[in-house]
Amino acid sequence: MGDRAEFKLPMLGKCMKLRPLPDQDPRREYGVIWDSCRQPGEGWGYVFEFTGKRRGRILAWMTAGGAAYACDEPLAYVPEGEPDVLASRLPEDENAGQVEARSGRGLPLRLASRYRRVPRTGTFAFEQPACDLGSYAGSKLDLRTFLAVAFLAFVHLPQESGAAVPCGRMADVVDDLLKPPLPDACDLLVHRVRSARPGGASGFELYAARLLEEAGSSRLRAIAAHADIGAGRLSTTGLAWLRFDEDALDGEERNAVLAVESALNRLALIEASVAAADGAGALYAGYDEGFCSELDWRALCGIAAGAGALARGSGQPNEPRGMFGVQAAQGGEWDVRTRFAQACEGLRLPFRLEYRFDADAAAGVLAVECSAPLPGAFPAARWDAARAMWEDVRALRGWAASAYAMRLAAVLAAAAFGAGIGMARAVVTVRPGSLGGQAGMSLAFDRIPFLADVLPRIEAGALADPVVACDPAAVLALLDPADRSTAFLENGFFATVQPLDAGLAERRPLWMDGRPLPASLSATLRADRVCELDVLHDEDADLTALVAEALEGAESSPLASIAVLEELSARVDERECGRGLGAEAADGAPAASAAPAGGGRMPLYCANPAARALVALADGDAGTRYRKASDAAFAAHSGLSRLYLKVGDAPRALEAAEACRSSAPTSLPGYLDAVSVHMEGGRFAEAEALLRRAQRFAVSRAESSYLCYRLAYALWRQGRVEQALACYAAVADGGGAMAGQAEAEMADLMKQEGLRQRPSPEAAAAVLRADGIAAVPSGEAAELLAQVAVGLADAGLLEAAAPLALAAAQITGDDALLAAARSLEGVPRDA
Repeated sequence: MGDRAEFKLPMLGKCMKLRPLPDQDPRREYGVIWDSCRQPGEGWGYVFEFTGKRRGRILAWMTAGGAAYACDEPLAYVPEGEPDVLASRLPEDENAGQVEARSGRGLPLRLASRYRRVPRTGTFAFEQPACDLGSYAGSKLDLRTFLAVAFLAFVHLPQESGAAVPCGRMADVVDDLLKPPLPDACDLLVHRVRSARPGGASGFELYAARLLEEAGSSRLRAIAAHADIGAGRLSTTGLAWLRFDEDALDGEERNAVLAVESALNRLALIEASVAAADGAGALYAGYDEGFCSELDWRALCGIAAGAGALARGSGQPNEPRGMFGVQAAQGGEWDVRTRFAQACEGLRLPFRLEYRFDADAAAGVLAVECSAPLPGAFPAARWDAARAMWEDVRALRGWAASAYAMRLAAVLAAAAFGAGIGMARAVVTVRPGSLGGQAGMSLAFDRIPFLADVLPRIEAGALADPVVACDPAAVLALLDPADRSTAFLENGFFATVQPLDAGLAERRPLWMDGRPLPASLSATLRADRVCELDVLHDEDADLTALVAEALEGAESSPLASIAVLEELSARVDERECGRGLGAEAADGAPAASAAPAGGGRMPLYCANPAARALVALADGDAGTRYRKASDAAFAAHSGLSRLYLKVGDAPRALEAAEACRSSAPTSLPGYLDAVSVHMEGGRFAEAEALLRRAQRFAVSRAESSYLCYRLAYALWRQGRVEQALACYAAVADGGGAMAGQAEAEMADLMKQEGLRQRPSPEAAAAVLRADGIAAVPSGEAAELLAQVAVGLADAGLLEAAAPLALAAAQITGDDALLAAARSLEGVPRDA
């Protein structure tokens, strides 16, 4: 302050002195001057500290548009960059707005107050400021005075005293915590709060530090040192989601990460509660730590508040019911499962919800298993407003966790009944900690008693009453389930129980399922019975193992491996003949490629169930029927193709590769061996043709990306540089397994061609589109997958539908569709 030059007001200069602010040094006097010196543009003058009657120091210039820039002399030009104070109106209300302030050099603008403008007088009034404004609080001020007070209260006086005003929104705090690296974000907040002067941290920040410390956020650094932990928000709920590799963490580490995630989400729910009450983004400075604690407990106890809307969900549109334009039957398996999954994915809960479920739409039964938080995840202390003190509630954690899990069971039961008007019974089993844990509680609900008796209690707030916050017995009595399996330990938490039996049928192996296919799907799938769709049961598992064993030694002894594989191929052919399925191969061609003599069924190898569903895209017609080709035969011929190529026998390599492609027209491995042979022989046009055909059968982004990567090289070697670069760019920008290799090869191609600029994602996409190259699964394949999956599901052929629905859902990336697809696999039974 002492470095600022004094300025003397000219005789005709105008000035105005301001009333003292609460945190102002009583020896200092502030005001505004105008028409006293130059301004760089239209403005309200300068904020001024008076050191004499008409003498003082310039502090900031105020623009006519509602901004203030800190300065120490009259300005000749409008400063570059953001101002130190900015008042801006809200887009939805021209008479309401917000004031943002910068608490220090280099720091971003943060929300410091809201304001209300009076249209008749053009005056402004602060609303919910971040600090005490004394006599200016609620006063109607002209814009000159308003901006001067804002600069002094939110910027200048805090900087002079060294105690920053805690500006910003609750959401800003949570957003900052989600910035990488997560351990630094958490530790920095805790350090800043614990080292702040009294009043230097808001109540929300204090409570955030408390939750992070209770969650053990200090452990994150050691965990992140050996396992990546990413942080983001779910698109469905906006809540925090920490990404980590489950296999890289032990149980204690996993619990620690999820505890921090829960702390972040409890803070987000507090912010949402305040924002809903205020009708705008919540300032955190106006709420003390105790009030944040009260809101936190309300969120923990109020998770069932939306049960009524969930129970009435069957009357709402169900967007996931249609996948790639394929509409499922109303009230059928796919409709019910997607409705339930959509409801679960939309829940805003303070703890991560892991769930799996199964259903029988015809019988009206849905069974769901879910995880529930362990006692240690609950608050250790609770604010007692009556006594104005913190209460140690660690002894109640087990009871609180059990009561929470019961409320969660009510929520899931409501979602089950809302999944379809025909759903009459819901069974909810809770597994504390994770889905891999033992069952701790199992409750069954019947529709009419739940809707008539339980739901009115929930909507009246009985489950959210603080009196039953840590009373699972009282919560259970309010829920009054039709059946229960519960047991409690001395600490109030669940003991291990036997889950209730929902009466759902167990899945039968696909290869043993002799049920007929619906006529509408029989022609599409080129099959008559469910068992004909099986591609995973290996009748020649012993020979398949021998093929793998032979290939293990191929690197050092390729000729010996070739001899073994040729012998194994012959043995497979003998077995096929012994089953009455074999066919004589003409001119020494592998039997798998020959047309069969028995039953008119063509041999078909499929690398996965999705490939079996796409046979309508291959040669043949609705009358064509297939039999499952031997896995061992395909593996042997594929291995022979690679080994023949390795020893320089290109003709036999191509013959074996073509045999594979002939027996596997919808599977990528059937094409890739032939592609390798053609590329090795310099036949890049032939390789390109095969890769383009294979793209029709790609059913995952990884498969499409790999084909696009291989296609890039084939195009490069044909001199089609623009298309090759577009393929490489699409793969690199996609970020998959081949992204790094594609980036490196693209760099080589650009260097060769003397190019410096790689194609933009938009430009690459345009080139690929014009040339008919697919960098993602084709709509044709996705639609066919969805048609078959939904049709099989609605026909009750769940085991056949499951992998196809999962493949289609993975193309969309939609969490609700993925959960619904996985539900078709059923729920594992406890031993």
